[in-house]
Amino acid sequence: EQALVVETPLAKIDNVYSMDFDGADTRINCGLANTYNILSLSTWVKPNNPVNYAGIFGTRNGVGTTLNYLLTIDNTNKFRFIVNDGGNKAILSDDQITSNWTHVVGVADGNNLYLYINGVKQTATQTYGTIATTNDSLMIGAQFATDTGFNFKGSIDESAIFNVALTDAEVLSIYNATTTGKTADLSKLTTPPVSWYRMGD
Repeated sequence: EQALVVETPLAKIDNVYSMDFDGADTRINCGLANTYNILSLSTWVKPNNPVNYAGIFGTRNGVGTTLNYLLTIDNTNKFRFIVNDGGNKAILSDDQITSNWTHVVGVADGNNLYLYINGVKQTATQTYGTIATTNDSLMIGAQFATDTGFNFKGSIDESAIFNVALTDAEVLSIYNATTTGKTADLSKLTTPPVSWYRMGD
């Protein structure tokens, strides 16, 4: 007889802070990206007229055209998740971004890329191969550690790196556990994040 598995909802924890990014030179350097085994990126964002290709969370390989793992704003005003496997592979959100708080998750499961907006898996998927390595930094609010051309303008909160591919249910549980003044306690996930940037909490 198969045991019944009951999924426990994520706990909620107080969160009254986020970080504002000015779109010019505000950024967070999380250290060398190659120290992480990145399979999922999760973050909350509240855009404020961001520029095209503004980096939200992730890393790109130098100032060239290759991006390793990156959540960004596309030039069509949509969220984009992009990886580099020798060529850039990207998927876009179904709808254009708004100025509201939005939960954005990019997942690379070893075969396919997925993008989730407010707990909902987006229509687009993309196959990919071996992700290219990088000696550059993982950034929040920018594509590069020094360049100011693709910086994010707006607010970012609760950015997390996972070394597993989050499931549909896990992504939805993170989103559902978030209300005004409360955010999901990511340490309660079956596999907690390897790094979690709470922006002041």
